[in-house]
Amino acid sequence: MTELRTQFTRFLETRNYAPGTIYRYVLTVADLAQHYHRRPDRINDEEVQNSP
Repeated sequence: MTELRTQFTRFLETRNYAPGTIYRYVLTVADLAQHYHRRPDRINDEEVQNSP
């Protein structure tokens, strides 16, 4: 697991998100990164809002 994914997962866990929700959120962010061929922290807000 990458450091960024680990940080995101821990962030969600500390806020008591359900395991299934964390799983879906992580997959969604991974899909977004794959779509833009960039790390999630390199994708801007406008791209997220305009994603398919």
